[in-house]
Amino acid sequence: MSGTSEPPQPIRAGGNNSVL
Repeated sequence: MSGTSEPPQPIRAGGNNSVL
C-alpha cells in the first residue's frame, strides 16, 4: 500500500497495519 504521500490515518480494527 503506497501511503507515503497520504496523511497518517488512524489505525482501526480491520487489518490495516500497513499504514503504521
